[in-house]
Amino acid sequence: EDLIAALVKFLALYGRGEICCDKSEPESITKMQRASLPAIAYPHKREDGIRELGARFPKAGDGLPRLFVSSCCINLISELLEYKVEVKERDHAVDALRYALKLQISAPLAAFRFG
Repeated sequence: EDLIAALVKFLALYGRGEICCDKSEPESITKMQRASLPAIAYPHKREDGIRELGARFPKAGDGLPRLFVSSCCINLISELLEYKVEVKERDHAVDALRYALKLQISAPLAAFRFG
C-alpha cells in the first residue's frame, strides 16, 4: 500500500509511464494494476540486463563511458560498488537501472531525467 501511494504521487509529479516490476512478484503487479497503475513484469532475462549494464561502464572508442551516474545517486553508487551477480539482495537501485536501460529503447530520453 505504501509503494502504491508513492507511485501515485510519482506519476502525478512526472507523468504516466509503465511501471516495470520484478516478475517474481506477480501479486505486487496485480495489486498495482488493481489500483489503476500501469504495472508490467520486466520481460527480459536478468543476465541480459546485467551484461548490458556492465557493457556501458568501459570507455568506448571516443574515450567516454556509455553510462554516467550522478554523484547524487548515492544508493545506486553504493550498490554498484558492492554488486555481486550471484547475490540478489541490496540491489533495488541496480535493478531499476537495468529496467530503465531496457525500456529506454521505446521511451524518450527525457522520460529518464528526474529532479
